[in-house]
Amino acid sequence: MISSHLNFKNKHILVVGDVMLDRYWHGGTSRISPEAPVQVVKVSNVEDRP
Repeated sequence: MISSHLNFKNKHILVVGDVMLDRYWHGGTSRISPEAPVQVVKVSNVEDRP
């Protein structure tokens, strides 16, 4: 059996990268905003994906 305990004493570790999360908002539109020419969305579901 391989030991799951590793000796990290006196070791230098560098982790490179970032975390990205995509968020999708699902819903319907029924009107245009009076402040700008964009649709107003009534959100019915939010979905997060890594």
